[in-house]
Amino acid sequence: LTDIGAPFTFRLQRLPGETGMLARGCGVNTPLGHVVLTAGDVVLNTGQGITSIANGIVRDYIFKNISIDNYKRSFVTSNPQKNEVWICFPYGTTTTCNKACVWNWIDKSWSIRELANVTYGAFGQINYTSSATTWASLGTAGTTWSTIGSTWDENEYSPAEARLLMTHTTPYISLQDSGTSDFGSLITATIERTGMHMGDPYTIKLAKSLYPRIDGNSGSMVSIQLGASMYADESPTWGPVQTFTIGQSQKIDSMISGRFLAVRFSNSDFYAWRIKSFGLEYTNGGLF
Repeated sequence: LTDIGAPFTFRLQRLPGETGMLARGCGVNTPLGHVVLTAGDVVLNTGQGITSIANGIVRDYIFKNISIDNYKRSFVTSNPQKNEVWICFPYGTTTTCNKACVWNWIDKSWSIRELANVTYGAFGQINYTSSATTWASLGTAGTTWSTIGSTWDENEYSPAEARLLMTHTTPYISLQDSGTSDFGSLITATIERTGMHMGDPYTIKLAKSLYPRIDGNSGSMVSIQLGASMYADESPTWGPVQTFTIGQSQKIDSMISGRFLAVRFSNSDFYAWRIKSFGLEYTNGGLF
């Protein structure tokens, strides 16, 4: 819509591109432009043109698994607190959205989240007062601010920032990224790196130990596995699960060999953690 003055005042002009939303609610505004779920892609519309933001793996994951009967129940929403866009869709034969491909507009990364029978999502300011206002209401004896991941006088639900809310078939409504559980159940999170040839894809490596550097509450635990494969496009063979305790453990030991090494991290408890980096101890063997 362009102001052109009298007598017509405005002129309608179509934006560049030939794509549109897959279904109602499949677009959301971000600081970079509108992110839109289309018929076959996820794009960013800046008003000056359209750019695909879904790489091949993410695009295939969405459109090879989206319900052919209920795809119109898909929607796109934003989680401003985390700088994220959530592409929510019904996976397989489900009738509600149970998967979300999440795009971070700051670091341009993708991740996948499981949803619990979600029907829609929206973001905005909320005004909520937590009942956990005394030490007694926070849990058992020995609870400290560090174990609950908070600071003194912290307001977890600040009305000054926008938060993401989801509606479900049951329970009816939830606040995302608050607390450390999913309706009382452990949130399972996994991150892995595969295909590490350590600068030489032709020799067999024997992995011995992993030295992770992880931020988190002292005493919380992270499960770690080392893996290996002989071919770049082959799924790794994973070694046994080892437990790493933040603030106590220095490394995990696991012997596994292959041309391409892999590592997998997953949570063992309710506490949040963040991987900064890791060091891998290995020895080179002969040529394959």
